[in-house]
Amino acid sequence: MAEIKRIPAIEFEVILGKTNFLREKLIKDYYLTLILYLIKEVDGIYFKGGTALNKIFLNHARLSEDLDFSLTRDVLDAKKEIVELIKKSEREKLKEILTKSKDKEAKEILNKIKNEKRLKYVEERKDIRALLRQAFKEKKKVKIRYYSLSSDEVRWRLVSIYKTGSDFIIAFCHLRNEERTFVTDRISKAAMLDENYKIPNGWEPESIVY
Repeated sequence: MAEIKRIPAIEFEVILGKTNFLREKLIKDYYLTLILYLIKEVDGIYFKGGTALNKIFLNHARLSEDLDFSLTRDVLDAKKEIVELIKKSEREKLKEILTKSKDKEAKEILNKIKNEKRLKYVEERKDIRALLRQAFKEKKKVKIRYYSLSSDEVRWRLVSIYKTGSDFIIAFCHLRNEERTFVTDRISKAAMLDENYKIPNGWEPESIVY
């Protein structure tokens, strides 16, 4: 399959005029084709059915309604790999758009994406505690993977630490946009960013919320 490229709006209108396909179906077929391209290297998955015959042998005589596959591997493993490929594609496309942009904010976002790749995560409890103390001392933001007991969810958080305790930190949570208390034993992964912050003048801790 040839490499897929983004179709300009004008070119898309030309294709519509030449084929007389419905716009909605043509858009759907385009994205289905993108998915096929993204998963072409995935092992143990085989494209079959009417759409396969149409795209390989019939030169798009009709548009795709769905995609049929045969699997020779675990379905959940294949799904996980495909999801990661799609996410990677989205990140690469975003980087491409940001790189071409002259907007200052776009450049800042691109730099954050590049810095994310350089983050060094720690997972051992003693290493996490040491990193949190170091980040607080240097006033560096920290990215943590945290389990919330109240919501029973594990989520990534970006925090600026205002106070450290023996088994907790009080920090500004950039996800919630408010001050939160985090139990250090519920942090499963952490990395220090090269982004400084300042503790507000006269700051006093609010009520502790786990």
